[in-house]
Amino acid sequence: MNEFDPDGNHIGIVTTSITNPVAFHSLNNTEVDLKSGRDIEVKVDYNGWTKMISISIGYSNSQLKSVLNHSINLPDIIPSSVYVGFTASTGKTLPETHQILNWFFTSVPLPVLSIKHSSIGKFKIIMMIVIPILVLFTLLSVSREAWKRRYEKGDRKEDIESLSRTGVDAPKMFGYKELSKATCKFSKENIVGRGGFGSVYKGFMLENGKTIAVKKISATSKQGEREFLAEICTIGRLRHKNLVQLQGWCNEGKNLLLVYDYMQNGSLDQFIGKDILDWQTRHKILTGLASGLLYLHEECGNPVVHRDVKPNNVMLDSNYNAHLGDFGLARLLNNEDSVTTNLAGTPGYLAPEIGFTGKATPESDVYSFGMVILEVICGKRPKMRKVVHIFLNPNEPLMELPEMRPAGVYVSFSCTSMTDFRSRTELQLQSSTTSMENISDTSFCLNSSSE
Repeated sequence: MNEFDPDGNHIGIVTTSITNPVAFHSLNNTEVDLKSGRDIEVKVDYNGWTKMISISIGYSNSQLKSVLNHSINLPDIIPSSVYVGFTASTGKTLPETHQILNWFFTSVPLPVLSIKHSSIGKFKIIMMIVIPILVLFTLLSVSREAWKRRYEKGDRKEDIESLSRTGVDAPKMFGYKELSKATCKFSKENIVGRGGFGSVYKGFMLENGKTIAVKKISATSKQGEREFLAEICTIGRLRHKNLVQLQGWCNEGKNLLLVYDYMQNGSLDQFIGKDILDWQTRHKILTGLASGLLYLHEECGNPVVHRDVKPNNVMLDSNYNAHLGDFGLARLLNNEDSVTTNLAGTPGYLAPEIGFTGKATPESDVYSFGMVILEVICGKRPKMRKVVHIFLNPNEPLMELPEMRPAGVYVSFSCTSMTDFRSRTELQLQSSTTSMENISDTSFCLNSSSE
C-alpha cells in the first residue's frame, strides 16, 4: 500500500498518473479481498455511445458485482489506434504476487464519424434520436385528435338530435337508411321530379303509412352543421297552406336529404299548354301562389326571398291547390349543379334588374310571379317573346287570339277593360316598390267563370 492509496483493498481508474486516479472504490464491503490468494474475475465494459465505463468484480465461478461506474470520454484521452496490455505492482517492499490466468477482449467498432465527433456524425445521431420521437409524437397527436373528433362528433350528433326533437315546430331528423328504405334505395322508378337542387323521390313510410317526397340534394351546404340545422328549423317553421311543408331532413356523410309532404298532382309545369285545367282551377292556383308569396315576403317575420318562382316549383295537391316549394334553399345551399343561373333564378322568369344588381329581392319574386301568370293564362312558355309582346301591346287583344288561349277557357274581367288590366299590371311590374300585396290586388281583378 502506498501513501496515496485510499486503502489496501480497492479498485481505481487511472488515465495519467497512478497518484492521481480519476475514480476509485474500496472493496472492503464487497466480500472480495485482493490479498486472499483466490482466483478473482474482473469485467471492464466501456460504452462508446454513453461514454460510460463499468467495472464488475467477484471470485471465480461466482456472480460478479458491479463496483464502479464512471463517465469518461476515452477518445479525448487515448488515440484512435491503441494496444491493449497489462501491468501491475504491489508496492515498494513486496514482490509481485498477482498474475493473469486468462483474459479476452472484444470490441464493436463505432462509425469513424462518431469517434471523431464530426458535426455530420452528431447530426445523424441527433436525427436518429429525434425522428423516432417526432414520429411517435405525431402518431399520438393524430390518434388523440381522431379520438377527440369522433367523441365530439358523437356528442354533437346527440346535441343536434336533441335540438331537432325539442325545437318548436322543428323538422324531424331522419336516418339515411330509413329514407333509403322508404324510396326503395332511391330507385329510378321512384323519381317523380327533378328540381334545381336535385331529384325528388316518392317514398312510403311503413311506420305510419304516409306517402312522402324526398328531395336528394345535389348541392352542398354553405354552412356548418349547427348553422345548417338552424336554417332547416327556420324553413320548417314557415307554415302556410300554400307552401310545401318541410317535414324532416337527413345529413349523414355526403348525403343531404329533405323530406316534404307528397303532392299527388305533381308540379304546375306539367299542365301548362294542356286542356286539363279550367279557368276556375287556374285562378285558384294563381291565387294560392300569390298568397304563399305574400306570406314569405310580408307575413312570416323576416322576409324570405324565394329567388326562383316558376311553375316547376309550384306543387299541386289532390284538389289542385297551389303549394310553393324550394323556398329558403337558395340561401342554404351552394347550387353548383343547378339549372338555375348564378343570378339566382331561371331564364325567362328572371327580373331584368337582377342582371345589373346581381341581387334577388321580393320585387324580383313579384316579376317572376307575373311571368307565371302570363304562362298560366296563355299556356305558353315565357321564353316565347311573342307572349310578353302581346301582353304588353295594348293594340292586340290578348284573349281573342285562339293560339294564345287554352281551348275551352273563357274569361270575364271585373276591370274596366283588358287595357285597364294590362296597363295596371305593367305599371306594377315596372315599379321598384312593387309588393306581393299590390300585385295581388292588380292581377286578381280577373274573376273566374266557366262558360
